[in-house]
Amino acid sequence: MSPIVHSLLTITTALLVPVVAALFAMTLVRLLDLGGFIREWWERAVDRRDWNLASRSLVAGDPSSRPLLDSVTAMSSLRSLVGTFIRRSAADDFRQLLVDKHAVDLEIESAGRLARLSFSIRVAPMLGLIGTLIPLGPALMNLSDGDIGGMATQLVIAFGTTVLGLLVGGVAYGQWLVRRQWYASDLADIEFLQVVLATTRDDDA
Repeated sequence: MSPIVHSLLTITTALLVPVVAALFAMTLVRLLDLGGFIREWWERAVDRRDWNLASRSLVAGDPSSRPLLDSVTAMSSLRSLVGTFIRRSAADDFRQLLVDKHAVDLEIESAGRLARLSFSIRVAPMLGLIGTLIPLGPALMNLSDGDIGGMATQLVIAFGTTVLGLLVGGVAYGQWLVRRQWYASDLADIEFLQVVLATTRDDDA
């Protein structure tokens, strides 16, 4: 074996351990996040009923500012982005400039959360593919040496990393689809509240 080929084999083989470790770490993160995802799904199912009732009361309620602001503040217990928006805005006494800033901040935060899922969607299958290709070289060498047991071990590693990478990417993609819908709905509700609060300020003026 030439020195170049030997060096290439050494480098690629050395990469297998960090690749497998990264896959296990991403799998653990996805499993932990899956528990949070299920909890968030349940909380949103409960909060959605409360929000639907509260938003209708805002439209049909007293147009004077104080009762309307009190109605908005009463929804601060919501656990979605809407609740976060109301809590932050109430802490700043619903000043319009800060209300708009909180809405933009939450849009950026929701994009960041989706970006972390996008990272898993793209990187996990890539790591799975790398983990598949790296053991194939040693497996072929074992085959040429007649070491069937060693070849089988390398192939198990290769196929296992493929499955793990695709599994992590698939779970992350499913969460990304659902969370994208959640955040789009939240941001639409926040925009509705911005209009309500802006109308209230106009009435005060």
